[in-house]
Amino acid sequence: MNPPVKLHDLHELWGKDSGWDDLNPHGAINNIPRLHAKYLNIYSYHSFLVKSLKKDYTKLRYFYLQYYGSHYNTDEETLAKHGLEPFTKQAGKDINIYIDSNPEIIKLLTRIDYNEEIVNFCDKVIKELNSRTWQLRSYIDYLKWADERPKT
Repeated sequence: MNPPVKLHDLHELWGKDSGWDDLNPHGAINNIPRLHAKYLNIYSYHSFLVKSLKKDYTKLRYFYLQYYGSHYNTDEETLAKHGLEPFTKQAGKDINIYIDSNPEIIKLLTRIDYNEEIVNFCDKVIKELNSRTWQLRSYIDYLKWADERPKT
């Protein structure tokens, strides 16, 4: 699966990738680099996307700070470009309430949160894959020990 991915699809993907065949732990060990690369690719894509969205948020927040501060009331071109009417209220100290309740801001923050969740999930998967080698080694050692112990 290539990025971008949906969180639900990512959960399903990890559900399939997370197990290993008890009869072939060596195959599971050989599969770790492929899985690591797969989830690192998704992690990198969404991590960069979060950074880009945060920059967009900063720009959008600044725009609405200016808008709610009535700096664009006479700039018909800017208002038309954004599909806005002149803001005639005095926002004053409530300007952050106007900005934080703006649908465009909320939508962008939701996209940031969603992609951060994907990044966090991939980070946990990668950490799990980093420890999987040791888990599988312990499992193989257990199988050797179980085969070598005396049978009663």
